[in-house]
Amino acid sequence: MSEYSLFVMLCVIAAISSYFNLRFLKLPKAIGLTVVSALISLMLVVLIKLEPKLFYPAYHMLNSIDFKILVLKVLLGYLLFAAAMHLNFLEIKNFLASIFVLSSLGVVVSTFIIGTLCWLAAPIVIKHDVSYIYCLIVGAIFSPTDPVTVFAVFKTSKSVPMRVKSILSGEAMFNDVFSIVIFLILLSLVISGKSDIVNPRVFC
Repeated sequence: MSEYSLFVMLCVIAAISSYFNLRFLKLPKAIGLTVVSALISLMLVVLIKLEPKLFYPAYHMLNSIDFKILVLKVLLGYLLFAAAMHLNFLEIKNFLASIFVLSSLGVVVSTFIIGTLCWLAAPIVIKHDVSYIYCLIVGAIFSPTDPVTVFAVFKTSKSVPMRVKSILSGEAMFNDVFSIVIFLILLSLVISGKSDIVNPRVFC
């Protein structure tokens, strides 16, 4: 399968996913596409196990993409720019303190909550113990909210107070920075061999 064929296939899948969400799930567009994408990813993993010769080339091509460069150096800038275009800074300037607390301390707390839940669930779900710091890295990845998704949800919601919209929209814009910092700190601990410095018994 060529890269062009893969690109066309992904576009077709995206179009079908949008229709499926619009027709059946009826979720906000950004959330619906995320849910459908997650389901398709799980299906791809299962299909590779069942028919490796048929689906492995597509999996191998996707797996060869450097998502660190793609997400951090290419997509993230465009996503934040697109979100900033819809953000009214005159509305959020009165809530800067709340936004800062949520985007910094909130991300830290969320990282430890998600990481701890992953650490506790790993022996049950995958029947294998996972180092706590790796679970924290997963928590740092999942903690920040997607600003584009936040704006898409608020755009269709009329019942959310403007104050809440302003705070959560501002928080969604800035939490990526703190999440990246936490991720890089945890990753540096793993690379330097100091992962044991984070003791799960302190938090559990």
